[in-house]
Amino acid sequence: MTLATLVLAPLGRFDEAIREVRRARVLDPLSFETGKFVQLTLLMAQHYEDAEKQGRADLAQYSARADAYPWLALALSFQGKHTEAMEMIRAAKLRSGANKGTDWIMACVSARAGQREEALRMLRENSPPVLKSQPVSRRLFQTYSCLDDQEHAIEYAEKAYAEHDALLPTFLTYPTTALSRSDPAFAALQQRIGLPND
Repeated sequence: MTLATLVLAPLGRFDEAIREVRRARVLDPLSFETGKFVQLTLLMAQHYEDAEKQGRADLAQYSARADAYPWLALALSFQGKHTEAMEMIRAAKLRSGANKGTDWIMACVSARAGQREEALRMLRENSPPVLKSQPVSRRLFQTYSCLDDQEHAIEYAEKAYAEHDALLPTFLTYPTTALSRSDPAFAALQQRIGLPND
């Protein structure tokens, strides 16, 4: 699974990545973590309807888990289903309160749904130095990109690069960075890391 999300998808080899995670799903059909990797890989490949189907299947089994909702919210958001996406975010919050692992997804979905102030509130609550011990730069990069604030998005992408964030290549491939991809600085960063440009 990590081969799919950490290597193949960032290199743009989406068909191979999807085959890898689907194979893992067949081998371990009841694993919640495997389902999340399938969703993530489908999102990176921009197969949003398939990601939604996978998310709903996982949700049917794991509705009590707060982390069953955010990736599904993203899949809905990128299909323009903003009301449903926000319902998923609210469901996640009810089950977890403040979930620092998926706060940036919640902020991004809010921004895409036109709830910019809510996204900015989440951003303020989770900006440095609030979460000194966690990899904040990559999450702020995602959130600012969703807010179409490219100056700050690239600033935090560069910070993640300077921090040697091993997951930065994967995060550069997330659909949430789509608004940043037209920025020449984004392409330059991809080139420095050794990733293909879109």
